[in-house]
Amino acid sequence: MKEALMNYKQKTLKRGQFWLPDDFSDVIPEMAEEFKRKFLIPRTTNTDFSPFRDRFGYELPDEIKEYMSLYWHPCVDGAYDCMQQNEKGYYKFDDSIVLFSVMKNNNESDDDVLFISMG
Repeated sequence: MKEALMNYKQKTLKRGQFWLPDDFSDVIPEMAEEFKRKFLIPRTTNTDFSPFRDRFGYELPDEIKEYMSLYWHPCVDGAYDCMQQNEKGYYKFDDSIVLFSVMKNNNESDDDVLFISMG
């Protein structure tokens, strides 16, 4: 898992800026400022995965649990252009390098990250 994170970090940093301004519109201010200085922020708490198991009926793989409990990191925007339509802006990348977006928004607990939809 750590090798995958390092590879992910290297690819992402080659892209330059890895966030959009509106990504931080509802994120707790301290976290947003930290993200602008660092790519990955070590977590000080671990996520309780039992609500996910209770809601969806299965356990997440250990590798995903480990990953989500290691770091907070920003969403890296980009999407695979399967039709090669050369979209601009949000869809300008040829591939997506997002593993998981585990950014904590205002009024969320550390465990709410399990129920984020659309990414």
